[in-house]
Amino acid sequence: MNSPNYGEAYTFRTNIKHKYAFIFKTSTRKTDISKGEPGIDYTKSVVIKETDIERHCAINKNEWIEINKNLNTITNNFMDYIKKFIASIATDDFKKLPVFKYSSLQYFIEDIKSIL
Repeated sequence: MNSPNYGEAYTFRTNIKHKYAFIFKTSTRKTDISKGEPGIDYTKSVVIKETDIERHCAINKNEWIEINKNLNTITNNFMDYIKKFIASIATDDFKKLPVFKYSSLQYFIEDIKSIL
């Protein structure tokens, strides 16, 4: 997000089954693909402030490398999802489509509107 006050925190998930995600190709967490694939789930992302960030975390090395190589793609795809999420509110699709209705972003609608 382009805001000096807000950022986004992406959620890593093991079993993603929808298109609003960045799927890891090199992850060692791939198990049964019929259950979904590991990656970053944009629908479970949250809006954060700099003070919310914990500096200590552990990320799989292969996934870390893949994220760094694809950071622009991840950011652009996330912003596309955000725009579709906001548009879904205006068209009432928000209440009908699970990919928006159950998104963690539903708790940050006013923050997102103020940023875009």
